[in-house]
Amino acid sequence: MIKHYLRIIRQNLIRNKTISAINIIGLAIGMACVILITQWVIEELNFDTFHKNRKNIYRIYHYTGNFQERDIETPAPLGPAIKSELPEIINYVRYTGLPRVFFQYNEQIHYEDKVVFADGNLFDIFSFPVISGDPKTDLNEPLNIFISESIAKKYFGDENPVDKILMIEGQYPGTVKGVFKDIPGNSSLDFNVVVSFMLSEHVGMGHCWGCFNFATYVQLADNANVKEVISKVNQIALKHNCPQVIKDKVKLHLQPLSEIHLDANIEYEDKEDLIKLGNKNYIYIFSAVALLVLFLACSNFINLSTAQSLSRVKEIGIKKTVGAKKRQILRQFLGESMFLSFIALFIAMILIEISLPGFDRITLKNIAINYFNYKVILNLLAVYLISGLLAGFYPAFILSSLLPGNVISGKGLKISGKHDLRKILITFQFIITVALLISILVFKKQLTFIQNKDLGFDKENIIYLPVRGNIATQYDLMKGELLKYPEVISVTIKNSLPIESMNNTSDLECDGRKPRPNVFFETTSVGYDYFKTLNLIFKSGRAFSNEFSTDSTAYILNEEAVRLLELKRPVGKQLRLYHNTGPVIGIIRSANFRSLHQLPRPRIYYFMKDKDEADISGVVLIKISGINIQQTAARLENLWKNINQTVPFEYGYLDKAIDNQYKFERRVNTIFNYFTIIVIMISVLGLFGLALYSVKQRTKEIGIRKVNGAKTAQIMLMLSKEFTTWVLLAFIISCPVAWYFMNKWLQNFAYRTNLSWWIFALAGLLAYTIALLTVSWQSWRAASRNPVEALRYE
Repeated sequence: MIKHYLRIIRQNLIRNKTISAINIIGLAIGMACVILITQWVIEELNFDTFHKNRKNIYRIYHYTGNFQERDIETPAPLGPAIKSELPEIINYVRYTGLPRVFFQYNEQIHYEDKVVFADGNLFDIFSFPVISGDPKTDLNEPLNIFISESIAKKYFGDENPVDKILMIEGQYPGTVKGVFKDIPGNSSLDFNVVVSFMLSEHVGMGHCWGCFNFATYVQLADNANVKEVISKVNQIALKHNCPQVIKDKVKLHLQPLSEIHLDANIEYEDKEDLIKLGNKNYIYIFSAVALLVLFLACSNFINLSTAQSLSRVKEIGIKKTVGAKKRQILRQFLGESMFLSFIALFIAMILIEISLPGFDRITLKNIAINYFNYKVILNLLAVYLISGLLAGFYPAFILSSLLPGNVISGKGLKISGKHDLRKILITFQFIITVALLISILVFKKQLTFIQNKDLGFDKENIIYLPVRGNIATQYDLMKGELLKYPEVISVTIKNSLPIESMNNTSDLECDGRKPRPNVFFETTSVGYDYFKTLNLIFKSGRAFSNEFSTDSTAYILNEEAVRLLELKRPVGKQLRLYHNTGPVIGIIRSANFRSLHQLPRPRIYYFMKDKDEADISGVVLIKISGINIQQTAARLENLWKNINQTVPFEYGYLDKAIDNQYKFERRVNTIFNYFTIIVIMISVLGLFGLALYSVKQRTKEIGIRKVNGAKTAQIMLMLSKEFTTWVLLAFIISCPVAWYFMNKWLQNFAYRTNLSWWIFALAGLLAYTIALLTVSWQSWRAASRNPVEALRYE
């Protein structure tokens, strides 16, 4: 019996090579998409699952209002206080990242990312394997550090790194006290070097109850009531007079470790690189799109198999006449579907291996598919069974339901009519195609809008250098030398990149007015010519100037700060900030330094009296003409080396740093581009197959019409008319659906483009053109054939 079925399958494959190939390739593409996305989703959902204590690990964060604004940073004394006062807290760790830091061992000097301050408890709470050293005791000294295996190999090769000295920033002799295994790819925490938490206070990071500078993780007892612990943590903060909790009504909350990776709506204060962030919304979106792609591929299979079944009506009628049961016919055709799906699965695996490197680049993953792993096997098996059954059940059911009397009398199988499933499925395919085309056009329009929007300052042709080594002490000399270069327009210094937020406070007062509760102001120190370098526009007043000695205690506010403080004519009024009082000398236009997801933040600028303020996180900003940029970079490097012989030269461009805030949106846009191409390919394959079969079934009709004088254009119009109707219907349905979802997506931006009518028209035109080109080729071939050949066709 099996041999008989295999022979029939082979004969049908040979007889209908083109349609069989379309069926298998379309199904393989759909399978490959689902398998890849499923593996990605599994990886996203498996973050932090390797930690032994994962069910009891929580991160404390603070929020204002009704969870509208959430931030991971907490005060340093919080961890020790709750550990000593709450029996439910078994352990805690304080954790924060540093900007890029350079290390030196002998002649080797390198900048390193992923450097953190943390307590030694880090390795007790989290299951990061330690190869050597005891973090609990060895990280109790300020200058002790632990490094990863890869860092140890990079600096020390095969030498034992323990007790060797790694110079940190050329100032601090860090003693390597231990080595840990490289952090797994599915860890939300990501670091290469752990510096003793004790050093953080020595480098100026506040450790008071009012300084929210660190993330705090806790391990709860097994029987702890989380709601009660949250209440007690807030009570302890009140007891210790935490000013934010008392004055600003900030509340503390606990977040389970399992939720951290996929929570993209929490503020990290420019430390996102230390946390591997995902987004649960995109898991839903991409999973849904992958399933739609598979469904479209199965739709093609159903359409083509049902259409192709016209040629097998006699075969079924004869089998039923000689006694074949319905279930036998059903089993035969379902078996054929499963066999073709099995071939498609192997092709899908080949497509996966070809596309995996590109998929990894887009998703920033390193997905390795081990086909001998039981989870991967179950994934492949599930996709295979779902695809085979979904694609094959309807054609098998229709064919097995044929009555032998209808077949013998010539009625056969009628697959056309008012409620033809083929029309529904093809229309659905083009609904998805048009919706994705609209989505891509909206994505591109919003990204273009972001890139071209006036941010309120000049980001072009601005180079930034890190304040490292001798730069702070030699800044005035360096600025003087830079201004001698003809291509350098202006030079200034700031305690961080303009897009970064160093300090936030509500502890201020101006003209007797204090900010409302839960309103925080960014405070930042800048040097002379900062506003000139970035071309920030003054609405009133002036910039800092060395001609006025009082400017060392003066302040400049942006419009948003003035609005929130409800000030009228603020220039000249006295402002108190951090217990220092000085005059407001200028008001600048509010500029969008941060992502356009947000409105401009209220900012207060004060003069940088001590350039050491800019050490580690600070930057020197250099406005250049943009001519001979390579020559300018070479000059900067020479000047750097004259000042900093032992610090590696590094520079960046402000516009690229700003554009980098939208890397996630660009990645999503790229993924949607690929999905759309795949959906179009599958739709084209299905439409091509149906057009081919439709032309084949109407060959004699075409011949008769041509003999009676029908022109080629009339024949083409007749054959294309039905498909055009499907695309038009798909366009009408897809427009409101796409408008709804794209409008929801645009709500994530404080500044957004509009949903122009031409986006929908262009998407519809593209879909119609694709369909017309697909069908027209077959229509033209049929219409231009010699009618004699058509009339002889059997």
